Amino acid sequence: MFVTPFAQAQDGDPVQAQHVRTMVVTCKIDETVRFYRNMLGMDVIHDDGGRSIQVAAQIIDISETSELRMAIFVGKGEYPAGPIIGSRIGFRGLTDTNNPACANADEPNRCTMHGGIIMPVRFSNTEEVLKRAKAMGIEVIKEGPSPSRLTTQTLLYDPNGIVLELFELNVTPLP
Repeated sequence: MFVTPFAQAQDGDPVQAQHVRTMVVTCKIDETVRFYRNMLGMDVIHDDGGRSIQVAAQIIDISETSELRMAIFVGKGEYPAGPIIGSRIGFRGLTDTNNPACANADEPNRCTMHGGIIMPVRFSNTEEVLKRAKAMGIEVIKEGPSPSRLTTQTLLYDPNGIVLELFELNVTPLP
């Protein structure tokens, strides 16, 4: 029997899923906080340090002497249909950069490949974000209308090498 990758299970109870947040491990937590707060204008809803080393050590290549800082951001916005309640993005920041996990943190990761992340983020003013990015010296991959011309896009890298697709919906298609 051929089963497509998107086939729905035939047996068992129904399952519901809702994306709550994405959590990224970073060795550049201070840069990351500045980028998401100052450049993208997101609100910091959680920022702490030094917790759960034992639990984190089960999934992150860290030593017991490491410290962790967790920051979680949420976007904000008013749109014609009302406020958008979006998911969150969080970062587990290793503050001990001598850790094995941080060995290649300063090497630019500029190629999204298998397992890589491209995160779409909706904005109400991509022009302002683009202006901030250029002022901060952030590498912009692409800017301008999307192929459908229904959105204006800016593609850029965050401090961790994650590609962000910043987009703004156009009320009418661009010519």
